[in-house]
Amino acid sequence: MSVETILTPAQRDDLQVVAAMIIPASSEYNVPGADDAAIRADMLATLGRDAAMVREALDHLARLAGMPLANLDAARRDAVAAQFRASGGPAAATLVRVVLQCYYRDDRVLRSLGLELRPPFPKGYELEQGDWSLLDPVKARFRRRCGERAKGSDSRHIVDVAKSTPMARGGYSQRPFGTIVIRCWSSIVGIGYYRDEDQHSCIDRVSRDICDRLLWCRAVWR
Repeated sequence: MSVETILTPAQRDDLQVVAAMIIPASSEYNVPGADDAAIRADMLATLGRDAAMVREALDHLARLAGMPLANLDAARRDAVAAQFRASGGPAAATLVRVVLQCYYRDDRVLRSLGLELRPPFPKGYELEQGDWSLLDPVKARFRRRCGERAKGSDSRHIVDVAKSTPMARGGYSQRPFGTIVIRCWSSIVGIGYYRDEDQHSCIDRVSRDICDRLLWCRAVWR
């Protein structure tokens, strides 16, 4: 399907208007709005599997407006947008995501954010350290929920449980690796087990532990 036939002319016009409402141009930061011609061209060229949901969202928007969005005054347009957010469901969320992802990969926008024009991998980007103490309630909930069971779980228990599933007994042709992954995640030694370590290395060690256990389980079932 060509770019011209993905959306009708009316839908493309409404997309331009709603994109400008989501992210208007900013003279303060010297960046275009999401209705910029290059950004709109990127949206149309990369819709892919989101095309059906975007068409559904634009059709719903047209029904709410009763006419092209560009023909509505600002107050009426804002009212329609509020209705759309409330009733658009997954289609509306998809439309907003498409607009955002295309906008925030535009070179002009990246420059305004102080980012280099390159992919994040392999060099990565430096992130400011946040307040790690905000994780304390989450770790406390985990300790209460899992208690001693989380500390005592090991890979042999995980595999024993996986072997008892219908998939492992031959009920299905596939290997039960998915079951093992789920069991690994739910029975893994928790963050609370590492509570005496530095908070930064704590998360790293949990991640390594998860990877080690998954690789061990996969080797068992080869």
